Amino acid sequence: MGKKPRKNTVEALRQIRLLCPNANDSNCYVSSDETTRYNCVALALGDEMRWWEPTPGAQYYWPTSKNRDYSIGAYIAMFASLGFVACETSNVEDRYEKVVIYADSSNEFRHVALQSRTGGWVSKLGDLEDVEHDSPEVLESDIYGTPRMFMRRELKDQLPLM
Repeated sequence: MGKKPRKNTVEALRQIRLLCPNANDSNCYVSSDETTRYNCVALALGDEMRWWEPTPGAQYYWPTSKNRDYSIGAYIAMFASLGFVACETSNVEDRYEKVVIYADSSNEFRHVALQSRTGGWVSKLGDLEDVEHDSPEVLESDIYGTPRMFMRRELKDQLPLM
């Protein structure tokens, strides 16, 4: 586990475009080295030390003993247990952090992205790099699924956006 040597950005973007056909040089940017230390769920929750996954056992972290499956419902319940509530839009809201949960056509969880304070999105692509992308739809694909649920959580001690 840990960091892998950094690929050049051109090669990383080529690989990302293979996974996500909507991604291109103007809407998706590599923002980290590859690492197997954490995944998209961990990144969305600010934890770059653990891989969050509902598989029982000591290999992965999951904050609850309930809903240990890969349904979108289990992930929605997990985010709700951490203070997130469903919301209607991807618009930036002062004093809130937002995530978008992706699922496939059978409602199996595929991915989660975190909204940045500027309105873009940040994702960890499995054990690949972190990327910044302009919208949730940039990552929409057979691999990462379709954006299905926006959730928000109030930020504590957050200064208003200027």
